[in-house]
Amino acid sequence: MKLFKKISQMLLVLTLLVVMIPPSISIAADAPINMGTAEDFAILAGQTVTNTGTTTINGNVGISPGSAFTRGPAIINGTVHIDDAIAIQAKDDLTTAFKNAAERSPKITIPSELGGSTLKPGYYVSESGKFELTGTLTLDAEGDSNAVFVFVTSSTLITATSSQVKFINGADKSQVFWNVGSSATLGITSHFEGTIMAMESITLTTGATINGALLARNGAVTLDSNTINTVNLPLISIEKTADKSELNEGPDTVTYSYEVSNLGSNNLVDVIVTDDKISDVTYDSGDTNADKILQPSEVWTYMGSMMIDVTTTNVATVAAKANNVDVVDTDTLTVTVSDVEAEPTVTPEPETTVIPEPDAETTVEPEPETTVAPDAETTVEPEPTTTPEPEPETTVEPEAETTVAPEPETTVAPEPETTVAPEPETTVEPEAEPTTTPEPEPTTTPETDITVGGKLPNTSTPLYLYLTGGLGFALLGLMGLKFNSKG
Repeated sequence: MKLFKKISQMLLVLTLLVVMIPPSISIAADAPINMGTAEDFAILAGQTVTNTGTTTINGNVGISPGSAFTRGPAIINGTVHIDDAIAIQAKDDLTTAFKNAAERSPKITIPSELGGSTLKPGYYVSESGKFELTGTLTLDAEGDSNAVFVFVTSSTLITATSSQVKFINGADKSQVFWNVGSSATLGITSHFEGTIMAMESITLTTGATINGALLARNGAVTLDSNTINTVNLPLISIEKTADKSELNEGPDTVTYSYEVSNLGSNNLVDVIVTDDKISDVTYDSGDTNADKILQPSEVWTYMGSMMIDVTTTNVATVAAKANNVDVVDTDTLTVTVSDVEAEPTVTPEPETTVIPEPDAETTVEPEPETTVAPDAETTVEPEPTTTPEPEPETTVEPEAETTVAPEPETTVAPEPETTVAPEPETTVEPEAEPTTTPEPEPTTTPETDITVGGKLPNTSTPLYLYLTGGLGFALLGLMGLKFNSKG
């Protein structure tokens, strides 16, 4: 019995000790953050809210303890609370939620650059104390619509132009939280998902959009032509690319690709893609279950092509429906054609090559003309004119008349005419030439002609030969008469 009492006393002491030890508090990372009444606000600021441009706010707006609200042309589908009881309570609930997010565990430390990453549910802390987003951050809920994503940074959150946060496999904006130690800035035309809780201020640059809330504890919220959706409104996005962004060698066929994404949490139907320059844009791929419903986890691809010969800017448009709500998005792309450089390169070169060739032909033609014409005229005309005319007349006539008998007449007549014709006008009298010129020349020439060719001289025959021959014939005739008379 004594032993039993001792054991009972010991157990009682141990029980008391266990009860007295305070439990360690640990909030599971996958538990949702309780936003309290702050959940009803699209925008909540500690000091001011300033808007420039046409901004659409789907949710309530609250300011406390400040009261400055520059609305501008903003469209507000909700209620504005300026430092009233509702705004004050919402600010208190925001402070509690901010601390709750900072105390989560276990923590997963990741690089500060989020672009290009696909993350599963968890509690993420920046290794450098800030988060940056260039490109696309994909959050994969793995089929669990209640999956929680918490991101904590001790400094800033900054997104680049046209960056985006995208959901797949059932992720929901109401379960994504961003705990920012100082200030957050969303870049031009960027798209963001989740609730941003910043210690200081939040700035949305031109055209930035968010599905979630902008909650600044102490500072201001600044807007410029933005869209803030606290409720689950459908959103769609189209992104257009070309296989050739610049044509440096003149006209060519350009193929365009259109990626259509569901950026909201509602299924989209009746999806239509058009291009203001291409009549036939066709669906290519992406509808994984072939149900013709664009789900948040799907990206559909469309294709189109056209011949481009001048710099062209195309505007692509996607339209769809979700619960009878129309959603539309556009994207613009320019393809540049460098036609200025192409024309000079093609046209001038042929012209330069063709022109010199005619010049070469012109150079060749004059040379033959100059060489042939002068040589022929100079050589042929003078020689036949001077030499041939006197020689044929002198040679032909004496030979024919030598045999007949009128040689004396032939000799006398041609010699004066032949000699008088070339030199007549110098010497008028024909007798001077036969006496002086013919006699010395025949003395040398006839002897050679008779010895060599057996022919009589072709120019003036000496007179004594004719006289001797005549006397010989006369003597023969007399002797014949004498002989006949004797007989």
